[in-house]
Amino acid sequence: MSLFQTATRMKYLTRLNVYNHGLTEVPHTLGSLSSLIEFRISRNQLASLPSEIALLRNLKVFKANHNNLTEFPSGLLALTNNLERVELRYNMLTTLRVEIGHLNKLLFLDIDSNQIDHIPPSIGRCVSLRVASFAANLLIDLPFQLEMPTLEYGDFPRCNQLVLSQNQLRALPSWVGALIALCRLNIWYNKLTTLPHEIGSLRFLQVLRADLNSIVMLPPSIGDCRSLRELGLSSNLLTELPDTLANLEE
Repeated sequence: MSLFQTATRMKYLTRLNVYNHGLTEVPHTLGSLSSLIEFRISRNQLASLPSEIALLRNLKVFKANHNNLTEFPSGLLALTNNLERVELRYNMLTTLRVEIGHLNKLLFLDIDSNQIDHIPPSIGRCVSLRVASFAANLLIDLPFQLEMPTLEYGDFPRCNQLVLSQNQLRALPSWVGALIALCRLNIWYNKLTTLPHEIGSLRFLQVLRADLNSIVMLPPSIGDCRSLRELGLSSNLLTELPDTLANLEE
């Protein structure tokens, strides 16, 4: 009896880890594991996943790093009530579907090292997102605007770590300044020539890594990032720094 034939008979199974098994497919019977909370299937040879993942209504954690997936698993997009963590590093994804904005409980999204050249504005509707990592993709531009929902008074976007390193970004959009909970921003190894004025709104930003770009000027508003403790600017084209950086002294 195969691994999955056995597993899918365990109807009360809450965690399933099939790391590094040389798997080329996942059976449709996976959907019978309705109690599953964590599903880890990294380091296999999967090119796709069955739509029956949508039946895993209790799933919170999904990890499928180091596979051959070409599309964001469509079944995950239906898990709007519980899905909190998605890891799809080192696959062959080329895009994200607009429906990703339906994942309003998503806390952690890691799709590093794929072939993504576009991020949909709808990702702004992932209101619970804390960590978003898009390093080592093919991004040239980010959405001009995000589809951010209207927040209640006193609430704000919760993302505290944004990773955009190792892409081909030419500019950062002004909405970066709206991510006021941001503590870490990694944008090293891109094609940036400056940073937006709105970066000064990031009062909780502690780490800004902007090494290996073509930055010729920093906006004076960077001096308003009063929590900044690590500023990486190596291998850029800067000839001077704004005097406002003196504001960072405690």
